[in-house]
Amino acid sequence: MSALLLCLLLMLAPQPTGSGLLTVLSRPELKGARVAVVVMDAETGRTLHELRPDEPLLPASNMKLLTTAAAVSGLGADFVFSTSLLAETEPGPDGVLPGDLIVVGSGDPSLRTDVLEPFGGQGPAALLAEIVAAAGVTDVQGCLRLDDSIFDREWVHPSWERDDLGRAYAAPVGALSLEGNCLHVVFDARSRGESPWASLSAPVSGYALENEVHWSDKPGRYIVGALRPRVDGTVKLTGHISRGVIGQPVAVPVRNATRLFGASLLGALRGRGIRVHGGICLDGSGGAGEVELGRIETPLDRALFLANKDSDNTVTEHLFKAIGAQAEGQGSFASGARAMGHFLRSTVGVSTAGLVLADGSGLSRSNRVSARALAATLASMHASPQPERDLFLRSLSVAGLDGTLTKRLREAPYRGAVRAKSGYIGGVSSLSGLAWTRSGRVLAFSILINGYATKYRNQDMKRIQDDLCRELVSRW
Repeated sequence: MSALLLCLLLMLAPQPTGSGLLTVLSRPELKGARVAVVVMDAETGRTLHELRPDEPLLPASNMKLLTTAAAVSGLGADFVFSTSLLAETEPGPDGVLPGDLIVVGSGDPSLRTDVLEPFGGQGPAALLAEIVAAAGVTDVQGCLRLDDSIFDREWVHPSWERDDLGRAYAAPVGALSLEGNCLHVVFDARSRGESPWASLSAPVSGYALENEVHWSDKPGRYIVGALRPRVDGTVKLTGHISRGVIGQPVAVPVRNATRLFGASLLGALRGRGIRVHGGICLDGSGGAGEVELGRIETPLDRALFLANKDSDNTVTEHLFKAIGAQAEGQGSFASGARAMGHFLRSTVGVSTAGLVLADGSGLSRSNRVSARALAATLASMHASPQPERDLFLRSLSVAGLDGTLTKRLREAPYRGAVRAKSGYIGGVSSLSGLAWTRSGRVLAFSILINGYATKYRNQDMKRIQDDLCRELVSRW
């Protein structure tokens, strides 16, 4: 084929335009809403379509894309969280440890039973107690000293809404964390008492249940809730359960992550017959021990997958503080925001003027992010070297297959063609990710919708986002 004929064929072939996107964006569901869209070529970084690209809007959980990208870039794909068990001296031949048993945290959010068990582990507190027992310790003369100094103790972000603080998705963020920093309450609807029997799924000293759950005369009811522990550690349970109904445990966020960690580990140590004479010391660092008894390490990918595929707020906030600790020596919401801003400016190459980086998960309604910043971050990660690129891309939900996109875009050719992160808080719906088109291109895109009419639901916004993705895959 001659070069002239090839040029003529290329000129006559239909070229991708934004007309299909504009048709979708003109739907009545978006009337009055503030909508921003950016589509760019992930290989070249060239912008192909934009609508209000630099308007700072609430991103909801699309904020997690910025946090996880900054974590992969700043911490490195081979980064591991480490929780170390230390002592000032070796335990004696009789199993007596003369001083303190010291636990040093690094902000690991993956110390959860549901995360560890598939890898052959057990609950994190039991696993730590097993390490202590394997080191030959049977009696600790000092205290269980908890070093959480790598993070600050601002457990929750000041701009999180008060009503969210009793929910598991707004659990505290600390350097020593386990089980998502939640107590897990289980109910037995087979009990014969005046109310359904309730207990904690694992023994945790210092917490008590105030059970005000009642039997329901209606069949199939399992409507239960729990208030965040009072200062004295009492958890009030409310609701109704039908006899014989089996429901999921209720996760109750605590107020102090380090206290929960210590109480859980102390209970697990007692379960192994290990005495700790001095109880728990919550005094921060207090100096590190010279003898390492053992450690638990978890790779970054576990936290990354929980953050992006499962949209786990608490995990993401730990990553947010971790990048702050990497940059400034101590993790906090403020240092995490500064580290993320530096990442956007220096690595992604976008301006942060007008943006508000309040938290890492998008739970805060103070966040403001542009569609350009999100799309550019995705394009930057797609172009980043291995293994960072692969780790980040694998952490994204795949349309029609897994994560929060399991039930979206399930039909061919869209199934598997989009890797993205969804987002929702009241009045805000978002979707940003990467699309592999039928023509072989890879597109980075961001769709932010703020302030849609109250007569519409997030499901209506999802349909619009999915149709925009169909346009990208089919016509570009």
